[in-house]
Amino acid sequence: MSERRFFVLCQETCRTCKGSGLVPNPQWNERTLEADESIDPDHWAYAAGLTLARHMGPEEIPCADCEGEGIHQYPIPLEEALAEIGR
Repeated sequence: MSERRFFVLCQETCRTCKGSGLVPNPQWNERTLEADESIDPDHWAYAAGLTLARHMGPEEIPCADCEGEGIHQYPIPLEEALAEIGR
């Protein structure tokens, strides 16, 4: 008889987006760090060569690590899962 191994699905919250599925858009993040927050976003968008801030896209974008899901899922051996649960 062939050797059989059993696996369970492990689900963890994404550490990058902390489960929200979204991260700051690097363009916005870069600009807000450079600018005084009291300045109109359209002002610094214009300085960046754009007509309006909305041309920079949304302030948040889907997390690349979890593909916007907010979680990571992967199989682990059943023995490993039981050992972790028993700790």
